[in-house]
Amino acid sequence: MACVSSSFCTAVGGYQNNFTGQGPFSFCTAVGSINNGAQTLIETWNGTSWSIVPSPNRGTSPDFLVGVACVSSSSCTAVGSYHNGVVSQTLIESWDGATWAIVSSPNRGTGDNVLYGVSCLLPKTCTAVGIGTGQTLIELLNGSRWSIAPSPNSGTSYNWLYGVACFSFKSCTAVGGVGNGTQTLIESGKHNKWSIASSPDIGNANALTSVACISSGSCTAVGYYVNSSSGVFQTLIESE
Repeated sequence: MACVSSSFCTAVGGYQNNFTGQGPFSFCTAVGSINNGAQTLIETWNGTSWSIVPSPNRGTSPDFLVGVACVSSSSCTAVGSYHNGVVSQTLIESWDGATWAIVSSPNRGTGDNVLYGVSCLLPKTCTAVGIGTGQTLIELLNGSRWSIAPSPNSGTSYNWLYGVACFSFKSCTAVGGVGNGTQTLIESGKHNKWSIASSPDIGNANALTSVACISSGSCTAVGYYVNSSSGVFQTLIESE
């Protein structure tokens, strides 16, 4: 979910959701999916009530949106995935103040590609993160076209990024995990060059799912870990 004023918010998701903004809100947008992930779902808050906004779908099923970012009431970007009948592919949709439209987005390799998080500084300047064929996936919008940015991976296991926050053109932070949620993963982007930052782990399984930054070098990430004694999932917060 993303909000740009007290009367404009946009939310996305199904049972998963995403929210960014500062209240009170007059425009919010939420994104997700309906019919067990078969179709995208976008709802907008106008300061008084929520309403469903028509959103396009690509492919057969599933089509879903996970992350959204708005820089104004007439400029939002939502990310997720659709299935082309063989594998999952990236899905990016753009709001111009009147309608949502699918935007062409690249994929890495021949395996599943999914985008989970997005951060926008300007209407045509965004960073989206996810997973592409088992490795980290970072896509950049610089003007009118999305492109894949080189991004590092930790070892040879499964690497994924779930959340991203950009404070400036020169400072972005992305968070996620390595393996099946065994280790946290934090990557720092400066001048579109990404590098892995050291991050601590607790217990048997660790992952970070969201991040927020108030300045370059001042970020807080949240996620979960599994208590090695009880086997219970517990909250995980890391800051720099």
